[in-house]
Amino acid sequence: MSNVPVVFITDDNYVLPTVVAIQSLINHYQGESVLDIYVIADRVGKKGTHCLKELSGEKVHVETLMIDGSNISKFDVKGYYVSSSAMLKLSIARLLPDYDEVLFLDGDILVQEDISPLCEIDLDGYYAAAVADMAGMEALHFHKEIKHMRYFNSGVMLLNLKRFRDEDLEQKGFAVKEKHPEYPCMEQHVLNVLFHDEVKYLPPKWNLMTYNFIKFNLSLARTCAFYQVDYASFADMEKDACIIHLTNEVKPWTHRHAYKSDEWLAVKAESPAEDWDLHLKTNPDGAYMQFVKMMGETYHEVDAALTELEGQIASNGQEGQGAPMSSIESVQQYAGDARFRFPYEAVKPGSVIVIYGGGVVGKTFLAQLGQSSYCHVAAVCDANPHGTGIVSLPVISLAELSGWEAERYDMVLIALERRDVAKDVYENLKMAGIPTEKIRYLDPARR
Repeated sequence: MSNVPVVFITDDNYVLPTVVAIQSLINHYQGESVLDIYVIADRVGKKGTHCLKELSGEKVHVETLMIDGSNISKFDVKGYYVSSSAMLKLSIARLLPDYDEVLFLDGDILVQEDISPLCEIDLDGYYAAAVADMAGMEALHFHKEIKHMRYFNSGVMLLNLKRFRDEDLEQKGFAVKEKHPEYPCMEQHVLNVLFHDEVKYLPPKWNLMTYNFIKFNLSLARTCAFYQVDYASFADMEKDACIIHLTNEVKPWTHRHAYKSDEWLAVKAESPAEDWDLHLKTNPDGAYMQFVKMMGETYHEVDAALTELEGQIASNGQEGQGAPMSSIESVQQYAGDARFRFPYEAVKPGSVIVIYGGGVVGKTFLAQLGQSSYCHVAAVCDANPHGTGIVSLPVISLAELSGWEAERYDMVLIALERRDVAKDVYENLKMAGIPTEKIRYLDPARR
């Protein structure tokens, strides 16, 4: 194996999953030489630092680079699960001046096979080798936002640090973020902009984002066509994967029954963080999370599972509403409805909102936000949460919303066409205990 070290970045909130990720890497490492692992630790406490130190052994050497990243905390977005520490990916070349290549790994991964072959891939002068982000392209159209042909996920990257230094990409990257604070995914958009499509694309086994396939209803056939691979099932795809990326907000260390919870907890039990207490939240309700659980436990073929679940939702739908469509189909149908416009002027960039109303207006707003990534939608609230046909994010009842802490969201945006109905909803929200200063309604007709 070539002398390519592995780099992780963590803050104190992410040190636990980072320890577990490194443990999973160690469990499968088969290289002949000692593997150097560097952890760039942003204000990590004694407990986390001790666990990281305890990971060193015969097979790997783990070195923690302690830094104070308070100067980049301005990039934090309230309610977003990725912290500003992720911006330190731009600083790896400076922090590790003795290396021209490194393998960067996010902390929310599980390694299932030896990573040595990944470290030995020839970059051929590219900025990086990485896996295309199918959900980012097919569902969210991130590549179109930055006018690129393709778009990669920054959770697993073989990086060309020499080009980083030669072209001063650290300074340029922070300048891009300063100029475009609305860019989503913290540093991921920035890196895609910096690399100008000069990326060597890898098979999905090196960064398998199954959760994204579930969340955005991306079928097996569509996924195989996108990545130009051939698998009989998502289960086979997972078995073949070297690295599984636990994307999105619902994580095994934050929620009960999250995707890959059992596997992650098993690795935790082998790690120096074995006795680390977990304070798990209840998993979001609804058909979307039922499907996640189904995929995680029984690996039903995605199209059959979606058909069954959508049939269950349809049987509980509103009279005359008809069978709900998949989230992508429904969003695409309403994306062209020129009558409505999301009220960007009333919503701060990067804020966390709940949309009340899963009908035509709500789906139009979701479509427009999906194309712009302007803010984060924590959930859709609806009087009939099982009848909206939306499965791309949690759909909750007013009773469930009233149980949320107010700090969990910045605004409840009423997405209804009729003013009289919106007025009734406004009163119901107040009676349910939603702070009045967080309730907004603007006429959705284009202004």
